[in-house]
Amino acid sequence: MRAGEPQRLLYDELDLTNLLSRGAAMRIRGRRLHLTERLSLRPDGLAGPLADADYAGVCVQGAREEAASGPLGLLTDAWVFDRILLIGRRAGGQRVAAWIEGVFVYSDTGFAALDLERVEEPRWEHSDLEIAPCDLAIREDLPAIAR
Repeated sequence: MRAGEPQRLLYDELDLTNLLSRGAAMRIRGRRLHLTERLSLRPDGLAGPLADADYAGVCVQGAREEAASGPLGLLTDAWVFDRILLIGRRAGGQRVAAWIEGVFVYSDTGFAALDLERVEEPRWEHSDLEIAPCDLAIREDLPAIAR
């Protein structure tokens, strides 16, 4: 995201083969063909606010356990997430955050996206930093017990 390249959040081709049935992998590859146009991103719109920010955490929403026999075509059971609020912090303490929406999968293969639907341009002191309910949160500003 710092480089303005959200496609780097995607599982690579080998991982798709290990993670999905053949038909599901083909569908995902087909959707990815027009990813840049679908997201309609300006690289400087992402990289600018994040360029001098350090990773400060995430807030994950839409968590659910997906069975291998489910609609995604996973080969093994995994956790699936719909949205991630990516949080960064600048040297002076100011926070920047952006929602990334898509199909994120956490499994033995790792944690990455099968596909992306929308990537929000990062905003300084994003209002959702204070009000968004998280199914899972890993943030520097949370008490250690909540991490």
